[in-house]
Amino acid sequence: MLIHKIAILIVGIGLLSSCQNTQPESADDFKKEMSGKEKDYWYNGNAELTSYKLIQSRYGEQHAGHAVLIFVTEPFSPTKFVKADREGNEDISVLKLNATKKFETGIYPYSLMTSTFTPFENTDHALKISFSGQEWCGHAYMEMVHKFNPEVEVASYFEGESFDQKEIPAAFYEDEIWNLIRLESKKLKTGKTQMVPSFEFLRLYHKEVKAYAAEIVLGEGTENTKLVKLTYPELKRTLEIKYTKDFPFKILGWTEQILIDQNTTYTTEATLNKSINLDYWTKHNVQDSIYRQQLGL
Repeated sequence: MLIHKIAILIVGIGLLSSCQNTQPESADDFKKEMSGKEKDYWYNGNAELTSYKLIQSRYGEQHAGHAVLIFVTEPFSPTKFVKADREGNEDISVLKLNATKKFETGIYPYSLMTSTFTPFENTDHALKISFSGQEWCGHAYMEMVHKFNPEVEVASYFEGESFDQKEIPAAFYEDEIWNLIRLESKKLKTGKTQMVPSFEFLRLYHKEVKAYAAEIVLGEGTENTKLVKLTYPELKRTLEIKYTKDFPFKILGWTEQILIDQNTTYTTEATLNKSINLDYWTKHNVQDSIYRQQLGL
């Protein structure tokens, strides 16, 4: 069990209520000026659900699966580092991304999820990033909360990976990129930097949790799309995300490549399938499975 001075992961009682959406339906609760179309899109009482056809590289082979990106606005407690079910004046309005993947390797399945909480008012840093991964060998949980400096902790089935409250000097986190595309696509910083790779990558490939040298490049795709490409020379890894050029800057897909040796590259690719806007937290009855069909799941 992870015990943190500020952030506590609570499982069990209250799990159902934690998914209830108590977001405000206007942008009046935070200071950042937003255009009318931004308010209408992010504060209309729905979440954006987008499914992708996934080809996941694992164990030197490619495995079919699916990914879902769930973007939703929520009130967030800056002291408890959790969604604020009992809203207070100090709460911060955040864009939350739940990024999920499901695929199978041979006989056993993988289930991966990364959650990123980015404030609307100040997008310099995500307030929290968490990752969980489950497969038949075991499971792992990794969490960052941004206090004065980001603090990370890991609990893992694998020997030697777990640690508590590791402070990482201020650096950019790859998992922040997805929300920044949606909120501040014109303000994405480019060039060489220090970046903590995605929590998913760090756990799947059992890499040291630290900032690595990286480069961020923005480019043009087709007529109506843009690209952001991340390159990690030491890790021999690249990630390219494609999104729409205009608001709401929807994610259209992504490609990850990892060079294993001179002749072998592991490639993971996600391509857009279906997208709907829905108050999914109210759709938990048997008949609501129709929405999974709409998403192609």
